[in-house]
Amino acid sequence: MQYYTEQHRHTCGVDLHGRNLYLCVLDPDRQIVLHRRYDCDEEKLLRALAPYREDLVVGVECMFKWYWLADLCDEQGIPFVLGHALEMKAIHGRKSGNDKLDAERIARLERTIIKAARGHDRHAFTLLKSVHGIGDVIGLTLLYEIHDINRFDSLGGFLSYCRLIKCEKTSDGKKKGTGGRKQGNHHLKWAFSEAAALFLRGNPEGQKLHSRLLKKHGKAKALGIIAAKLARSVYYMLHRNTPFDMDRFVRT
Repeated sequence: MQYYTEQHRHTCGVDLHGRNLYLCVLDPDRQIVLHRRYDCDEEKLLRALAPYREDLVVGVECMFKWYWLADLCDEQGIPFVLGHALEMKAIHGRKSGNDKLDAERIARLERTIIKAARGHDRHAFTLLKSVHGIGDVIGLTLLYEIHDINRFDSLGGFLSYCRLIKCEKTSDGKKKGTGGRKQGNHHLKWAFSEAAALFLRGNPEGQKLHSRLLKKHGKAKALGIIAAKLARSVYYMLHRNTPFDMDRFVRT
Protein backbone atom coordinates (compact mmCIF):
# COMPACT_ATOMS: atom_id res chain seq x y z
CA MET A 1 0.00 0.00 0.00
CA GLN A 2 1.26 3.48 -0.90
CA TYR A 3 0.60 6.73 0.91
CA TYR A 4 -0.90 9.78 -0.78
CA THR A 5 1.12 12.78 0.35
CA GLU A 6 -0.37 15.78 -1.45
CA GLN A 7 -2.29 18.52 0.36
CA HIS A 8 -5.43 20.08 -1.17
CA ARG A 9 -7.82 22.94 -0.46
CA HIS A 10 -10.96 20.82 -0.81
CA THR A 11 -11.37 17.12 -0.01
CA CYS A 12 -14.23 15.02 -1.39
CA GLY A 13 -15.09 11.61 0.07
CA VAL A 14 -17.33 9.39 -2.07
CA ASP A 15 -19.38 6.42 -0.93
CA LEU A 16 -19.98 4.78 -4.30
CA HIS A 17 -22.69 2.33 -5.35
CA GLY A 18 -23.95 0.97 -8.63
CA ARG A 19 -26.67 3.54 -9.28
CA ASN A 20 -25.96 6.34 -6.82
CA LEU A 21 -23.26 7.83 -4.63
CA TYR A 22 -22.95 10.00 -1.55
CA LEU A 23 -20.61 13.00 -1.56
CA CYS A 24 -18.99 14.71 1.40
CA VAL A 25 -16.84 17.77 0.62
CA LEU A 26 -14.67 19.45 3.25
CA ASP A 27 -13.28 22.99 3.05
CA PRO A 28 -9.72 24.04 4.08
CA ASP A 29 -10.86 24.18 7.73
CA ARG A 30 -12.20 20.61 7.39
CA GLN A 31 -15.79 21.80 7.73
CA ILE A 32 -18.50 20.06 5.68
CA VAL A 33 -19.70 22.23 2.77
CA LEU A 34 -21.56 19.55 0.79
CA HIS A 35 -23.10 16.32 2.08
CA ARG A 36 -25.78 14.65 -0.07
CA ARG A 37 -26.71 11.80 -2.40
CA TYR A 38 -26.53 11.95 -6.22
CA ASP A 39 -27.21 9.61 -9.11
CA CYS A 40 -24.14 8.10 -10.77
CA ASP A 41 -24.27 10.65 -13.56
CA GLU A 42 -21.13 12.45 -14.76
CA GLU A 43 -22.82 15.78 -15.53
CA LYS A 44 -24.66 15.91 -12.20
CA LEU A 45 -21.48 15.05 -10.32
CA LEU A 46 -19.44 17.74 -12.07
CA ARG A 47 -22.15 20.35 -11.38
CA ALA A 48 -22.17 19.39 -7.70
CA LEU A 49 -18.38 19.69 -7.45
CA ALA A 50 -18.08 22.86 -9.56
CA PRO A 51 -18.01 25.33 -6.60
CA TYR A 52 -15.16 23.37 -5.00
CA ARG A 53 -13.01 22.60 -8.03
CA GLU A 54 -10.20 24.85 -6.81
CA ASP A 55 -7.50 22.41 -5.67
CA LEU A 56 -9.87 19.47 -5.15
CA VAL A 57 -9.03 15.81 -4.46
CA VAL A 58 -11.56 12.96 -4.69
CA GLY A 59 -11.22 9.83 -2.57
CA VAL A 60 -13.18 6.57 -2.79
CA GLU A 61 -12.93 3.07 -1.36
CA CYS A 62 -11.62 0.36 -3.67
CA MET A 63 -14.99 -1.28 -4.32
CA PHE A 64 -16.79 -2.30 -7.51
CA LYS A 65 -17.57 0.16 -10.31
CA TRP A 66 -15.06 2.87 -9.31
CA TYR A 67 -13.48 2.91 -12.78
CA TRP A 68 -15.84 5.43 -14.37
CA LEU A 69 -15.24 7.88 -11.54
CA ALA A 70 -11.46 7.50 -11.87
CA ASP A 71 -11.70 8.08 -15.62
CA LEU A 72 -13.89 11.15 -15.13
CA CYS A 73 -11.47 12.68 -12.63
CA ASP A 74 -8.57 11.98 -15.00
CA GLU A 75 -10.37 13.71 -17.87
CA GLN A 76 -11.19 16.71 -15.68
CA GLY A 77 -7.70 16.96 -14.15
CA ILE A 78 -8.97 16.19 -10.65
CA PRO A 79 -6.59 14.20 -8.41
CA PHE A 80 -8.18 10.83 -7.59
CA VAL A 81 -7.26 8.62 -4.62
CA LEU A 82 -8.36 4.99 -4.37
CA GLY A 83 -8.36 3.79 -0.76
CA HIS A 84 -7.82 0.20 0.35
CA ALA A 85 -11.21 -0.85 1.74
CA LEU A 86 -9.92 -3.03 4.59
CA GLU A 87 -7.25 -0.54 5.62
CA MET A 88 -9.81 2.29 5.71
CA LYS A 89 -12.21 0.16 7.74
CA ALA A 90 -9.44 -0.64 10.20
CA ILE A 91 -8.70 3.04 10.66
CA HIS A 92 -12.20 4.44 11.18
CA GLY A 93 -13.16 1.18 12.91
CA ARG A 94 -16.91 1.66 13.22
CA LYS A 95 -19.25 -1.30 12.93
CA SER A 96 -22.42 0.61 12.10
CA GLY A 97 -22.91 3.15 9.38
CA ASN A 98 -24.76 4.28 6.29
CA ASP A 99 -23.88 5.92 2.98
CA LYS A 100 -23.85 9.42 4.44
CA LEU A 101 -21.57 8.43 7.30
CA ASP A 102 -19.30 6.42 5.00
CA ALA A 103 -18.76 9.41 2.69
CA GLU A 104 -17.96 11.62 5.69
CA ARG A 105 -15.51 9.06 7.10
CA ILE A 106 -13.67 8.82 3.81
CA ALA A 107 -13.38 12.64 3.58
CA ARG A 108 -12.37 12.98 7.28
CA LEU A 109 -9.98 10.04 7.44
CA GLU A 110 -6.83 12.15 7.43
CA ARG A 111 -8.27 14.51 10.04
CA THR A 112 -9.06 11.56 12.35
CA ILE A 113 -5.48 10.26 12.14
CA ILE A 114 -3.98 13.72 12.71
CA LYS A 115 -6.15 14.25 15.78
CA ALA A 116 -4.93 10.96 17.23
CA ALA A 117 -1.32 11.87 16.47
CA ARG A 118 -1.60 15.20 18.26
CA GLY A 119 -2.98 13.41 21.27
CA HIS A 120 -0.04 11.01 21.16
CA ASP A 121 2.76 13.61 20.98
CA ARG A 122 1.65 17.04 19.79
CA HIS A 123 5.05 18.66 20.40
CA ALA A 124 7.03 16.11 18.37
CA PHE A 125 4.46 16.28 15.56
CA THR A 126 4.78 20.08 15.47
CA LEU A 127 8.57 19.88 15.38
CA LEU A 128 8.50 17.44 12.47
CA LYS A 129 6.17 19.69 10.49
CA SER A 130 8.55 22.63 10.93
CA VAL A 131 10.71 21.01 8.23
CA HIS A 132 9.96 22.44 4.80
CA GLY A 133 8.22 19.71 2.79
CA ILE A 134 7.02 17.62 5.73
CA GLY A 135 3.23 17.78 5.94
CA ASP A 136 0.65 15.74 7.78
CA VAL A 137 1.15 12.36 6.09
CA ILE A 138 4.95 12.29 6.18
CA GLY A 139 4.91 13.82 9.66
CA LEU A 140 2.56 11.07 10.88
CA THR A 141 4.76 8.38 9.33
CA LEU A 142 7.86 9.76 11.02
CA LEU A 143 6.11 10.25 14.34
CA TYR A 144 4.88 6.68 14.63
CA GLU A 145 7.80 4.87 12.98
CA ILE A 146 10.42 6.70 15.06
CA HIS A 147 8.25 6.39 18.18
CA ASP A 148 10.92 7.56 20.65
CA ILE A 149 14.16 9.08 19.40
CA ASN A 150 15.87 8.15 22.66
CA ARG A 151 15.81 4.48 21.69
CA PHE A 152 18.62 5.22 19.22
CA ASP A 153 22.06 5.34 20.84
CA SER A 154 23.64 7.39 18.09
CA LEU A 155 22.99 9.36 14.91
CA GLY A 156 24.64 6.60 12.90
CA GLY A 157 22.32 4.02 14.40
CA PHE A 158 19.30 6.15 13.51
CA LEU A 159 20.45 6.72 9.91
CA SER A 160 21.14 3.01 9.54
CA TYR A 161 17.67 2.16 10.86
CA CYS A 162 16.23 4.57 8.29
CA ARG A 163 18.16 2.77 5.51
CA LEU A 164 19.92 6.01 4.61
CA ILE A 165 23.52 4.83 4.94
CA LYS A 166 25.24 1.76 3.55
CA CYS A 167 27.20 -0.62 5.75
CA GLU A 168 30.57 -1.49 4.25
CA LYS A 169 31.82 -5.08 4.30
CA THR A 170 35.55 -5.61 4.69
CA SER A 171 37.77 -8.66 4.84
CA ASP A 172 41.50 -8.67 5.50
CA GLY A 173 41.51 -4.90 5.19
CA LYS A 174 39.81 -4.96 1.78
CA LYS A 175 36.41 -3.59 0.89
CA LYS A 176 33.98 -6.36 -0.14
CA GLY A 177 30.93 -4.24 -0.97
CA THR A 178 27.97 -3.13 1.14
CA GLY A 179 25.34 -4.99 3.12
CA GLY A 180 22.26 -4.56 5.27
CA ARG A 181 20.12 -3.15 2.44
CA LYS A 182 17.01 -4.96 3.69
CA GLN A 183 17.55 -4.17 7.35
CA GLY A 184 15.98 -1.20 9.10
CA ASN A 185 12.64 0.47 8.56
CA HIS A 186 11.47 0.84 4.95
CA HIS A 187 8.66 3.21 6.01
CA LEU A 188 11.22 5.72 7.28
CA LYS A 189 13.28 5.26 4.12
CA TRP A 190 10.17 6.13 2.10
CA ALA A 191 9.24 9.09 4.32
CA PHE A 192 12.65 10.76 4.18
CA SER A 193 12.97 10.09 0.43
CA GLU A 194 9.58 11.73 -0.18
CA ALA A 195 10.48 14.59 2.16
CA ALA A 196 13.69 15.20 0.20
CA ALA A 197 11.75 15.67 -3.04
CA LEU A 198 9.10 17.87 -1.40
CA PHE A 199 11.83 19.87 0.36
CA LEU A 200 12.84 21.35 -2.99
CA ARG A 201 9.39 22.69 -3.90
CA GLY A 202 9.12 26.44 -3.43
CA ASN A 203 12.40 26.43 -1.52
CA PRO A 204 15.14 28.53 -3.23
CA GLU A 205 17.74 27.72 -0.56
CA GLY A 206 17.05 24.01 -0.84
CA GLN A 207 17.19 24.21 -4.64
CA LYS A 208 20.61 25.89 -4.50
CA LEU A 209 21.87 23.12 -2.23
CA HIS A 210 20.44 20.51 -4.58
CA SER A 211 22.12 22.15 -7.60
CA ARG A 212 25.51 21.96 -5.89
CA LEU A 213 24.99 18.31 -4.97
CA LEU A 214 23.65 17.55 -8.44
CA LYS A 215 26.80 18.76 -10.18
CA LYS A 216 29.00 16.75 -7.87
CA HIS A 217 27.03 13.52 -7.35
CA GLY A 218 24.24 13.23 -9.94
CA LYS A 219 20.46 13.28 -9.50
CA ALA A 220 19.79 10.11 -7.51
CA LYS A 221 22.65 10.53 -5.06
CA ALA A 222 21.91 14.24 -4.60
CA LEU A 223 18.39 13.47 -3.38
CA GLY A 224 19.75 10.64 -1.24
CA ILE A 225 22.15 13.06 0.45
CA ILE A 226 19.33 15.53 1.14
CA ALA A 227 17.20 12.69 2.57
CA ALA A 228 20.03 11.72 4.92
CA LYS A 229 20.58 15.38 5.90
CA LEU A 230 16.87 15.69 6.72
CA ALA A 231 17.04 12.55 8.85
CA ARG A 232 20.08 13.96 10.64
CA SER A 233 18.20 17.20 11.31
CA VAL A 234 15.15 15.32 12.62
CA TYR A 235 17.36 13.29 14.95
CA TYR A 236 18.82 16.41 16.57
CA MET A 237 15.53 18.33 16.50
CA LEU A 238 13.77 15.63 18.51
CA HIS A 239 16.71 15.21 20.89
CA ARG A 240 17.04 18.94 21.52
CA ASN A 241 13.34 19.89 21.22
CA THR A 242 14.15 22.56 18.64
CA PRO A 243 12.42 23.33 15.31
CA PHE A 244 14.03 23.02 11.91
CA ASP A 245 16.78 25.56 11.12
CA MET A 246 17.06 26.15 7.37
CA ASP A 247 20.25 28.23 7.59
CA ARG A 248 22.06 25.55 9.57
CA PHE A 249 20.77 22.83 7.24
CA VAL A 250 22.15 24.39 4.06
CA ARG A 251 25.45 25.39 5.72
CA THR A 252 26.39 21.99 7.13
